[in-house]
Formats: sequence, C-alpha cells, structure tokens
Amino acid sequence: MKAQPTYEIRIAGQLDETTLGSLAGPDVSCHDGITIITGQFDQAALHGKLEMIRSLRLDLLEARRIRVFRGTRPGEMTRSLLTDDPGAANIRQHGLIATGSWKEASVTRHTYEIKVIGSLGPATREAFTDMAVETEPTITVLSGDLDQCGLHAVLDRMRALGLELVEIKQAPPRPG
Repeated sequence: MKAQPTYEIRIAGQLDETTLGSLAGPDVSCHDGITIITGQFDQAALHGKLEMIRSLRLDLLEARRIRVFRGTRPGEMTRSLLTDDPGAANIRQHGLIATGSWKEASVTRHTYEIKVIGSLGPATREAFTDMAVETEPTITVLSGDLDQCGLHAVLDRMRALGLELVEIKQAPPRPG
C-alpha cells in the first residue's frame, strides 16, 4: 500500500482544547501564535481537514506537502518542504498573520498562491478565470487576492475538479 503524503497546515491563533479535539488524529502543535497540524492525508482527507477549518471559522494561513525524514536518533524526525520557497520558513516575514476576530479575518483579503500537480487544460482553466495561472514544469500555480470565503470557494472548485493539491500559502502582495 502506498504511503499517504504528509501535509503541514498552519492556522492563525492558538486553538482551545475543544477545537483541538475536533482535529483529532494528526500531530498538532502551537508556535508563536500559529497552530500547526501535521499528518498523512490523501486528497479527500486533506480537503476534509480544510472543510473542518472553514466550518470552525478558523483563519487558514497555509497548507503544504512536506517530506518527513527519520533522524539518526530513535524518534528523531526532520521535515523538508517539497517546494523551493526561501521565505517559507518564516510566515511572518511579509506580515501575513491575520489578527482579530473571525469576522475581520474572513473579509481581510490576502494574496494566496495555490499549487496543484500537473498543468491545467483549457476547460479547467475556465473554472479559475478569477485567478492568475502560471504553469511550471510539473506544477500549476494559481494566485489571487482572496478572503477566507473566496479561498475556500477556490478549494471547493479544485476538489470538484479532482486537482491534486500540493500547497496553499499567503504570498507577499503583488506589486502595482
């Protein structure tokens, strides 16, 4: 049986015990006011977690596929991003942490980059006319200014089209 990919999902704020219980199963930690959920998910489970984040009215900062390596000592694990992103280690670098209530976070627009595996054909591109679409050798990057509602609407379209999600992140605002 093929191992499921490992994802790291970052949510603004520190979650209470009840909310953490809703996300039971994966590894959950909190650092510098960001809750980090790490676990092995197929695409259906990943979209289920993202839907749960939306229904709990949490502010999704990013989700990305990572590699997990066994360390040299028992129980030691290290993580590595699958994408080349020099700014990924510090999400605060561009002032991307949303603060305040869900109502404020849900209407605050951020520039998001969403990466999926493969290139999109003309019919699939039609589903994303509200997004900029760039094709890299093995990945398509969709980007646009979205609030939380808009972000989840794009993720719903991706799930409906069967696109394999690799990464979601807030990006620095586009110039101009």
